[in-house]
Amino acid sequence: MITTVKQQVSMDDAKDRLINFAINRDDLKEFLQLIPDEKGINPVTIEYEAQILKIISVGWGISLFFSDSSQKSELAKFFWNSVNEFSVNISMTASSAAGKEIDYFNILKDRLDQYVAVSGRSKGAAVEPISIIPPEFARLCGNEDNVHVIMIGNRIFSSVLSGVKEYFLSVEIINGKNG
Repeated sequence: MITTVKQQVSMDDAKDRLINFAINRDDLKEFLQLIPDEKGINPVTIEYEAQILKIISVGWGISLFFSDSSQKSELAKFFWNSVNEFSVNISMTASSAAGKEIDYFNILKDRLDQYVAVSGRSKGAAVEPISIIPPEFARLCGNEDNVHVIMIGNRIFSSVLSGVKEYFLSVEIINGKNG
């Protein structure tokens, strides 16, 4: 029988790892290279929505895959507080460039609400988020009928969820310092 030894990490390390994963754009570059050069597709909009989807997907993954309910609330709260702090910097930069006030955290919250609402409107309890979120991503990008944009949303959502799940399967989160 093969037993997997999980790496012990502190809650602080887990928090930092997840927020860094959420805001890191390196993996998005690979997905964004798949954007076809077609009329009606705005790569800037897709890149903008891709980052939002990635951040939301990490938060979603924490809720889905972190099994320790006593720590789940703490981890989720830290994650969203860190996203809020990150959003302040984005908001200030975007507001300066646009010449009007932009609240990036509010945008993230609105997008999360949109994704949750679409999930809630799905018919039947057996519908998985992976069949709902990518088409909504494409709709938010202004390309609801474009299979390429839907597939980009699918790849982002599924790879982020897989990454979060894999992380939780590989670690044991402990309180205090790393053991």
